[in-house]
Amino acid sequence: MELILCITGRFWPRAAIIFLMMLTGCAGTDPWGQAETVPRESSRDFRPERDILAPARKVTEESVSAGKVGKEKMTLAECIVVALENNPQTRSSWQAARAASDRAGEKKASYLPYVDFSTGVSRSDAADIDSGRERESGPTTTYDAAFGVRYLLYDGGRRAANLSEAQAQLYAANFRHNTALQDVALSVEEAYYQLLANMWSAEVAEETVAQTEHHVEVARARHESGVVSRSDVLKARTERANARLQLVKAKSAVKVSRGKLAGAMNLKVSEKVEVEDIPEENRDREIAAVEKLLQEAARARPELQATLAEVQSRQAGIRAARSEYRPDLTANANYGWRDENFAPNEEEWSAGLGLSLPLFTGFERSYRTRRAESELQQAISDYENALRSVALDVWTAYAGVQEADEAIEAAQALVASAEESLEVARSEYKEGAGSITELIDAQTAYSQARNHLVQSRLDWHENLARLDRAVGRSVNKQALNLKRDK
Repeated sequence: MELILCITGRFWPRAAIIFLMMLTGCAGTDPWGQAETVPRESSRDFRPERDILAPARKVTEESVSAGKVGKEKMTLAECIVVALENNPQTRSSWQAARAASDRAGEKKASYLPYVDFSTGVSRSDAADIDSGRERESGPTTTYDAAFGVRYLLYDGGRRAANLSEAQAQLYAANFRHNTALQDVALSVEEAYYQLLANMWSAEVAEETVAQTEHHVEVARARHESGVVSRSDVLKARTERANARLQLVKAKSAVKVSRGKLAGAMNLKVSEKVEVEDIPEENRDREIAAVEKLLQEAARARPELQATLAEVQSRQAGIRAARSEYRPDLTANANYGWRDENFAPNEEEWSAGLGLSLPLFTGFERSYRTRRAESELQQAISDYENALRSVALDVWTAYAGVQEADEAIEAAQALVASAEESLEVARSEYKEGAGSITELIDAQTAYSQARNHLVQSRLDWHENLARLDRAVGRSVNKQALNLKRDK
């Protein structure tokens, strides 16, 4: 069906104005059906009909960097420094911050005048309007060269809004870079402490093997003396075999954790990273009350700062979108030469003001405004979600530190008691007052107590590192000092 509307005479200007007013009044509509391309509800997922990211996958390349560790034993701070320098996550976030900085510089350029130079040559043959005949002179060639200056005097606040949006995005990018640094540092800390814990466990396993070797010798001596039966020797040998098996597992765990630390530092997993041991800690660090920690996290956590910057950016985006409905006032000036000779000599100049007000832009402005408003609400929701997540992180890490601190004290008491029981069992077995089973049970309890202490120390270090990360405290200060000194 085809509808043809013919407007003639003096009525067409009024009809055109009415038509444009009808179009511009459709600011709240969705004529292109773009809303149908997103899930209808927030609880539904997006499932594209085809692989829309295939072109991007073709241009990506997987890169793996490798480095060398020159020191025999490295401290935690030194491991963090290597990781921060090598990790692609920190390089990516840093490049994103640099790009955001340049983007802000681009927006500042709109406050300066635009100067250009143009030149050209053209050949034309104009018709005689009065007689309808061509000019007798025939075609002419014109050469021109000119300098032009344009300056935007007023744009409804669009420049200021765009600059505010870019600066807020820069703040967000910088805070995201801080987040990347802290994430990398935390991963290195966890891998570092896990390696130390496995090394401690290996020491316990080696000591257990040595003790079981002694038990075998005692049982053999008593058997040869006719005091005990051969079953005591067999039980002692079984205990020794189990201790050796645990030692093999402990050494394997050390090797695996060493590779994980190298991976966290973005080195080859086969790189042998030697770390310095840390002494038994007295845990004299004072932990603030959880409420103060939550307040500190709300101020210092870089993820929250980044989401707040996103909110500011979206607010500026709304102002920029609404400025599209206001006119632009531009000052123009041109000076140049035009002539029929190759080097033009005839001077010409112009200066003026221009006022531009788009009446209809194909619903572009209405879509841009709606998009900016939706992005603002999204940013606010992201901040609320991040705030809850940060609070949970702080609460969990705080509880973990308290639990680990109490667990260390309990494990130390358990080790002391188990060690005393083991000494008693050894003496009684040598004197014939005890059995080999009691000795083996005492040895097993002592080894388990030692491993409980190792695990409690690991939990304390890891939860303390997670607490610092949850609060948003800076990357290991010693590591930062090492970077500055390099």
